Amino acid sequence: GGKRGLVYKWDGAADCKSFASKLKAGFAWNWEADPRGDIGGTPFIPTLRTLANAGDWSSKVDAAIKAGSKVVFGFNEPDKPDQANLGVAAACDAWTKYMNPIASKHPDVNIVGPSVSSDVAKGTGLDWLSQFKSQCPGAIYHSSNIHWYGYGNAGFDDFKAHVDKAISQFGKVWVTEFGLHGQSQAASKAFLEKALPYLDSNPDCLGYSYFAVGNFDPAFNMLGTGSSLTETGKVYVAQ
Repeated sequence: GGKRGLVYKWDGAADCKSFASKLKAGFAWNWEADPRGDIGGTPFIPTLRTLANAGDWSSKVDAAIKAGSKVVFGFNEPDKPDQANLGVAAACDAWTKYMNPIASKHPDVNIVGPSVSSDVAKGTGLDWLSQFKSQCPGAIYHSSNIHWYGYGNAGFDDFKAHVDKAISQFGKVWVTEFGLHGQSQAASKAFLEKALPYLDSNPDCLGYSYFAVGNFDPAFNMLGTGSSLTETGKVYVAQ
């Protein structure tokens, strides 16, 4: 259990269940508001991915919490045009409308802020989150949510620096997507062997999920053919 979680494809509940049989994960999420199938008893975290999903959000959150969810996630990468794609003002309005009511209705639930990419251009990533924090003081959330992908020669030191920076700016964080982009399983394995102890021992990291369970990209996948584990999957289960 604990902080180590699983992120799986919206149609990949069977993959999540398979992986969960090998790792007692603390949570699982899939960018959606419901698990879309049996995930083997792993605690599920519903996500309001984009405003297009807002219509039945409240009822799905109620159902998830009734089923045992203790945490909810907000928008997925509003700083990116191909994801939630929300300016800070629009995100603030939407957060007040769709996320704040959860706090009064379910006061024991941990509301996690909008997840942001690791892009560094102005108005993206941690800069977007900083603007959201300053321009939306009425937004209710208890911790922040960050993603990180390493490109080129980026590795553990770059990852740690990014997470440390986010913690210094925003306090407690969840790292709900991270990995090395386009690198080998061997490189990803070596990266995880450093990243996992760092995240496990960091009291300001409340939860993390390596990208990913399922068939996304050979460098990332923790499941191989069938239910076999890749090199990264083996580290994620064993370490």
